[in-house]
Parts: sequence; structure tokens; C-alpha cells
Amino acid sequence: MKTNQKSLLLWFFIVIVLVVFLQAWNNKKSVYIADFDYQRFIKALQENKVNSGKVVFNQTTKTIRGEIKPEFSGEFKGSKFEIPGNTGDEGIKLFSAISG
Repeated sequence: MKTNQKSLLLWFFIVIVLVVFLQAWNNKKSVYIADFDYQRFIKALQENKVNSGKVVFNQTTKTIRGEIKPEFSGEFKGSKFEIPGNTGDEGIKLFSAISG
């Protein structure tokens, strides 16, 4: 194989890898709710729109991660969230009291 062909093949491979990476990143980005915050989280919890079995309180990063129920993902323009919030005992108690 000539040097030009090897270079062309290498560039083709780089472009393909870049396109695949960008597509995966874009798909992940479109799944997360853009304007979700703690107040909206509490309201969605009260309205039973959060999949309470998928909520995780990370006390190290002080974030709350979870999912909206599939039937409400259109309303929120996404299905997953990761927000800063009260991840201490008070936040967990509030979550338990609201989600039942």
C-alpha cells in the first residue's frame, strides 16, 4: 500500500471515530433535562412524575440523579436529570415523605 493511501485511510478512520463519538455525545445530551432544578424536582415528585426507584442521592458530590417516568418525558423534554440539591438526611426524609 502506498504512503498516500495509508494517510487517506488513517484520516478516514479518524473522521469515522469522530462522527461516532459526536453522535453518542449528542444522544446523551438530548436525554438529560436542560432546565431541571431542585424546585422542579420537588414539584415533579409531588405530582408523581419522578421514577422514585431510580433516584440516587450522592452525598459526596451533593447531587441528586434520577429519571422522570416515561409518560412525562415529553413534558420535560428529556428523561434524566442530575441536579445539585439537599442530599443530607433532611433531603432524604423530604424525598421519602413525598414519594411515599
